[in-house]
Amino acid sequence: MKKTILIYNDFGVFDIRPLKKELQSYFSKTNVSIDTINSSEIINNSKLNNETLALFVPGGMANEYFKKLGTKGNINISNYVKNGGIYFGICGGAYYACQKVEFETDIPELKINTEYKLDLINTLAKGTLYKEFNIHPYSASPKSTIIIDIEDKATKTSQSAVYHGGPFFDLSRKDYKVIANYKLNSGKKLPAIIQKQYGKGQVILSGVHFEYNLENLETIKANINKTSLSLQLQKEIKAKENKRQTLFYKLMQKIR
Repeated sequence: MKKTILIYNDFGVFDIRPLKKELQSYFSKTNVSIDTINSSEIINNSKLNNETLALFVPGGMANEYFKKLGTKGNINISNYVKNGGIYFGICGGAYYACQKVEFETDIPELKINTEYKLDLINTLAKGTLYKEFNIHPYSASPKSTIIIDIEDKATKTSQSAVYHGGPFFDLSRKDYKVIANYKLNSGKKLPAIIQKQYGKGQVILSGVHFEYNLENLETIKANINKTSLSLQLQKEIKAKENKRQTLFYKLMQKIR
């Protein structure tokens, strides 16, 4: 029977086309299909099953995820992972899976300090890193987006990804394995991508957008303040595409 990878797509989720396209390309020669799942389908438990290789919860407004999924949706996601599934949270999806969330706590109009009750990893997801990367606080503007290098913890090699509002994970509550660290200008390292065994399954959370390449971002530029990406950002993304692909391929190998 054909296996499926599901992408959560409902109110609050940003454009999933980049992620869907990258997944389709990577799994094109396998017996794996890429599909979407909404909150009703999760609550009704009509799609999450033994044939679902992974559930991707992408970037977006995690507050809205909780409004749609609620306790029942969270329970079904948790049970899916416990029974052997994989939860892949990217940016908003990473915030959503952690025990506690702190977002832009120094900016009153953006501040979020909450718990979404999914609790797949017992840690604090905290963002953003706008001060550390010398960019603007979170917004739809390219000025709050940057291409960054992260360090693979196992190999100490440098990989790249787009950063746009994602979290880092609290080292004082380390309920996880670090896959990659942010490399900050100060020399400090903070967890950027983490993984944890959860029951029979796995939880993988990423504060960076490893699915974004230049072509992908250009397809959704209407969502980025209805302007093209800055020329400098375009150049940086293009120059580091090989490093991004290395990261993407490594993470996809965790899906069996």
